Amino acid sequence: HKKGEMWVANIIRSTYGESLRKLKHLLDTGGDFHNLHKLVFSDIRTKAMQKDILEHLEYEAKQVLQYRKEIKRSTLPFPNSIMRPTLRKILSDVDDTLFSSGGRFPAGIDTTYGHHMLYPGVLTFYKELDLGTADSHDGIWPRHWKGNLAFLSARPHVYKDWSQNASYKLFSQLKHTRGLHTTPTLLAGELFSSFQMFRGDFNPMAQKKVQNFVEFASLYPEYSFVFIGDNGQGDVIAAESIVEKLRERIEGVFIHKVQKLSLTPGYTDKSVQKWDENGFVFFNTYVGASLEACKKGLISIRGLRQVANIAVQEFRSVRFNNEEHRFARLQELNRDIEKCNDYLTQQRLPLVAYVPATHRFARGALVLTRQFGRGRVLEFRHNDGMYEIQLRRPPGTRVYLLGRHLQW
Repeated sequence: HKKGEMWVANIIRSTYGESLRKLKHLLDTGGDFHNLHKLVFSDIRTKAMQKDILEHLEYEAKQVLQYRKEIKRSTLPFPNSIMRPTLRKILSDVDDTLFSSGGRFPAGIDTTYGHHMLYPGVLTFYKELDLGTADSHDGIWPRHWKGNLAFLSARPHVYKDWSQNASYKLFSQLKHTRGLHTTPTLLAGELFSSFQMFRGDFNPMAQKKVQNFVEFASLYPEYSFVFIGDNGQGDVIAAESIVEKLRERIEGVFIHKVQKLSLTPGYTDKSVQKWDENGFVFFNTYVGASLEACKKGLISIRGLRQVANIAVQEFRSVRFNNEEHRFARLQELNRDIEKCNDYLTQQRLPLVAYVPATHRFARGALVLTRQFGRGRVLEFRHNDGMYEIQLRRPPGTRVYLLGRHLQW
C-alpha cells in the first residue's frame, strides 16, 4: 500500500544518528521474519522511496562514525548506552556452519556430526566476534546491548514464510537453552536458486546470498562485516563476490571445511591463491577459527580461551553414531587445542585442557599389536589417543599406535 510505504519511509527518515541505529537493531532483533531487510527491499516496492531511505541511512551512518571518532578523541567517558567497542555485523551460513546437516541433501554434506548437531564452540565464537577485543565485560554479553548476528540461508521464502518462522523458533530455542547471545535476523534464499541446487549448480544460490549480503550492508553503512560459511556448496563462491564488492568493509572470511579443499565448488589453483590473498580462513573446528580470529585482532585472547574451553565442554556432550567417528573428531579438536596452547604459551597465559581420550590399556599392560607382535604399554597420550609401546622384538624398539591396532 503506497500510504503505508510513505508512513514507514517518513518514520525512518525522521530518525537520526544513534536513535536510527537503535531503530534498525530493534527491527532486526524482533524474532520474526519482519526485519529491516524485508521492510526496505520487499515491503517497500517504490524504487524512489527505497533510494531515499538508503540515502538517509548512508548519511546518518557517516554522522554516527564521525560522532564516535570525536568521542574517542575527547577525554569524556564513553556513554555506555551508546558506544559499542566494535560496529561489526556477523553474517553466517546455517547448514554445515551453525550445525551439521548430517549429510542430508540439499541442506549440506557434512556427516561428521549428527543431523542438526551444533558444532562445539560455534555460539561462543559468534558472541566473541560480536564483543570484539574489548575485555571490559569479561565475556558476558551486556543485557542492554543488541546483537549483530544475521544468518544467510539458501532456503527460500515459502507460503506465509513458514520456513523462516521455523528458523526463528530454532533461534529462540538456542537463545534460551544453549546460550546464543542474541536474537539473530535471517536473510532467506529463493525458489529458483534452490531448484538449481538439485541440478548441482550452486552459482544461483551463491549469487542470491551475495545479493542479500550487499543489500544488508547497504542498510548498515556504518558497520564492517565478518562472513562465516562452509566449503560444501556455494559459500566460497559467494565469499569471493562479497569481498570484491565490499572489500574495505570485510574484516574476515571463515570457511568451515566439511570436505577436502580440492572438492570446494569453484576450486582451481588460481582460486586457492586468490583465497590466500583475500585472507580466507579454512578451519576444521571453531577453536581453530577462533585462533585465527584472535591473530587477526577480531577477538581477544580471553575470547579465544573462552571458545576453546566451551568447545571442550560441548564436545563431551555430543553423541556420535560410533566410537570411530567420535575419536576422529576428538583428534581434530585436540590438534586445534594444541595450536591454541602453543599460542597461549607464547603469551604466557594459562592453557586449555584437551578432551581426554578414553583408553583400554593401562600402563605396563602386555598387548599384541597387529603389525609388530607383542609389546608393553609405556604411556597413553590423552590429547590424541596414541599408545607408546615398547616392542618385545627387536628389544628396545618403541612404536606409537592407536588403541584399535592393539588387543590383549
